[in-house]
Formats: sequence, structure tokens, C-alpha cells
Amino acid sequence: MRDDWGMNSVDPRLPASFPRRTLLCVTGLFPQVVTETLYALAVASRTPFVPHEVLVVSTVEGIKRARLMLLSPDQDQFARLCRDYSISGIRFDEGCLHVLTGPAGPLTDIRDERDNVHAADHLTQLVAALAADPERALHVSIAGGRKTLGFYAGYALSLLGRAQDRLSHVLVNEPFEANPNFFYPPPSGRVLIVEQTRPVSTSEARIDLAEIPFVRLRHGLPPSRLGAGLSFSEAVALADGHFGPAQLRIDLAAGVLHCSGRKVRVPPMPLAVYAAIAERGQVTAQEIEQPDFAALVLQGHVLASRGDRLAPRTEKARERIEAAVRATGWFREHLSRVNRALIDTLGPAAQAFLVHSDGPRNRRRYRIDIERASITRVTSTGIL
Repeated sequence: MRDDWGMNSVDPRLPASFPRRTLLCVTGLFPQVVTETLYALAVASRTPFVPHEVLVVSTVEGIKRARLMLLSPDQDQFARLCRDYSISGIRFDEGCLHVLTGPAGPLTDIRDERDNVHAADHLTQLVAALAADPERALHVSIAGGRKTLGFYAGYALSLLGRAQDRLSHVLVNEPFEANPNFFYPPPSGRVLIVEQTRPVSTSEARIDLAEIPFVRLRHGLPPSRLGAGLSFSEAVALADGHFGPAQLRIDLAAGVLHCSGRKVRVPPMPLAVYAAIAERGQVTAQEIEQPDFAALVLQGHVLASRGDRLAPRTEKARERIEAAVRATGWFREHLSRVNRALIDTLGPAAQAFLVHSDGPRNRRRYRIDIERASITRVTSTGIL
């Protein structure tokens, strides 16, 4: 079934209905989490999710172990699981193993701040690429690897995930958890030796998949920034700019408003009016008509228009502005222009930075709903 846009009609509540499905696992020294997670999703679940591909992300040593235990001919635990439970159509080969990398090459471990930055960026870019496909459902498992690696994988999905994407952690009971000889419960019980001498049957193994709810922040990020090359820190900054406390920086000389890190270019006069309102916190309809407000707008206009060039005509400029302020519609015209510039550049995120108004016309108040401590005004000579 296809919808009016030519895409498959799929239900985000049912990831298994998507035409492309990916299981992404972060692992460490125990690659068993891959087969355990696949077993929980494809075999033990009431609503099976059988991926079309399985991707594994780890350090050099983690990928080496995944290769030897899951893919090598003498072990090949992944293929054994698929044969035991008649699962077919899953791509899992050498190309599905992703070694975390940094500027100096593959990461052998994740220990210091630099390693963590590179690991976070690698995972963010991989999740961004996978989530760019609207017909793909992505399931991310954070059961393996260092805690920081699982955190970054989960956070990347929170930043970039869609309605059809899922996050989980697989839980295995003792004595099978982290047992190097246990990969999944086979259809018929097998005997394993644990604690060097104690025999146990795999029929006693229990694997539970704990699905982890997460907040989806993708809709707050600019679509143009969600492509390849997005770093973890950039994605966090974009989300923080949309959902976090608003930060406003007014650069009069450059003719720019910095709205939580995003630039909005504004012509000199609308910018001067905006800066004057920001300086006051709010202004009333009566205050707009007073000379001191006109002087404040003039000061901003001179700075926004490169004051050294306009200085000889400052008095004439003041007279024109004072006359303009008294003219009907002057203030609202420039207010409308700055609000339009904010909306055109920021979209829904503009709401925090707009000049809002309330009250009857003759007693109307105009305000910017940002804490004064979060507003700075900058000129070519420094911060005012």
C-alpha cells in the first residue's frame, strides 16, 4: 500500500512494518550482546522485529572480537542463531563492522576527553545518515561497550531519532550474563560450564529486552543541519538553542542578532528599534512617542550604520527619527520587519526572540520575553 506521496504507508508505531530496518549495536569486549539483542527482537518478542542489516560499532579490540566470535567460520555465532530459528535476509558481514575513529586513526579505547569526542561524533554521524532515510526504522542497542559509548548512542538517537526509531538494553540472567560461551538460548538446551566446574543448561537462560523511552528532539533542529558531517557537540548546541534558555546577543555594528548561536541579519533601523526595546525590557505606546526613546533608537541606528561615518549628521538624524516616531505606523513598520526577519531565519524557534505586544492600542506594551541577564549588546568597541 502506498500513500499519496508515493511512499510506503507504514505505521511509526510498528517499526517492523518499514521496508528497511536496521539494528545498530554498540559493543565492547562481549560481542554476545549482538546475538542476544537479535534473539530478543526477532525470536522472543511478541511483535518480532527482524532487521535487514545489523551494524556493530566498537573500538579496535571490540570489532576484532565481534569478527572472531560472530563471523569467523569456526565460531559464526550469528549465522548459527539465524539457522537455529530460520531467520533469513539479514545482512551482517565485514562491511557492517564500524571501528570508531579519530584524527589519528582507529580508536583502541575510549579513555580521555578527546577519545570521547571522536566516539560521540562517529556515532552521531552514523545515526544521522541512517535516520535520513524516511523508510527506514532504526533500533539502537546500548547493551555493550563502555557506559559513555552507550550514552552517546542513546543521546544521538534522542537528537536525531524519528517516531519509528527505538532504543533498548538487553538483560541476561546469571550465570549467562557476560559468559564468553553464551550467545543466545538455542532451541534445544545445551550444557555450559560456568565458574570453572559448575554445569548449567541454556534452557535456564532468560533474555529480556528493556525498551528505553527517549525524548525525540529532532523536530527542534534545522533540517538543513541534519546531514553528513554533523558533530555531536553541534547537534547538542542546536537542540539547546531551540529547547534551552534563550540567549540574545545584539551586534549593532555587524547588523546581526545572535539568537542562541544562530545569526539573523536585520537592517539598521529595525535593528535599532529592537535594540532600544531590549535595552528597556519593555516599552509602552506612550513611551515610544517620547524624545528619550527616539534618542535610544538614534544611538542604535548610528552604531548599526557605522557611527563614525554618520557622526557629522547626528543632529539631523535625531530630528528625522523624532519626527518619524510621531508619524503613524513608523514604529509598527520597523517592528514588523525585525519580527519577519526572525521568523524567516529561525522558523518556530523565533518565538522566544520576537517582540510581543499586549493590551489595548493606546496602552499597548511591547516586550522581548528574554531575561535581561541573557541579553548582551555588542558594538565594534566591545560589550555595552
